[in-house]
Parts: sequence; structure tokens; C-alpha cells
Amino acid sequence: MNKCLFVGCCALLAACSSKTDTDGAGGKQAAKPAAAASAVKSSGLDSTSIDAAVRLQDDLFRHVNGGWIARTQIPPDKASYGAFAELYDRTQAQLKNLVTSIPADTRDADA
Repeated sequence: MNKCLFVGCCALLAACSSKTDTDGAGGKQAAKPAAAASAVKSSGLDSTSIDAAVRLQDDLFRHVNGGWIARTQIPPDKASYGAFAELYDRTQAQLKNLVTSIPADTRDADA
């Protein structure tokens, strides 16, 4: 069972990381030159979040997210925390800075 899961995860990662360009009509174009292809390669995965101390086949979640879990603290006023909650908090702080940076007399004139 574990071997099948590991093989399936590896196949999924390999499929997600390979990129092919299409010509818009559904056909595939020729491969790009090696220099251009190496500059474009990126999987979209955050390699800083990977915890190499945990084996992939032992705990996939901890292996992939261990780095993020180790460096991220859940705020005391929240039950859970993730990327979207972090984005929301940053947006609220920026919005507060924008509103408080407007002079008080300008805010009252529009009301």
C-alpha cells in the first residue's frame, strides 16, 4: 500500500512539473532550446517549506509542509492559520494604514 502511494505521488509530481507549449490549436510545438528551457523551469512549489528530515513515504504532509509549520506561529486570536488567513491579515493592515494616513479634515469633507 505504501509503495503504491509513493509511486502515485511521484507520478503526480512528475506530471505537474512537466510543461508543454501548445500552438493554440491543440497541437504541440517543438521543444525549446536548452538555454531558454532552463530559464523557464519552475514547478511552483515552495522548496523552503520541505522538511528533508521527514521521509516522504513516512509522512507526506510533514515532508512537504514541515518548514512552513516550523516557522509559522498561529496567532493567539485564531483557531487556525494558513496562507489565505495570512494574506487577509496583511491586506487588513495595509487598508488600515491607508485609511489612517488620510488627513481627518479630508475624510470629514467627503461625508
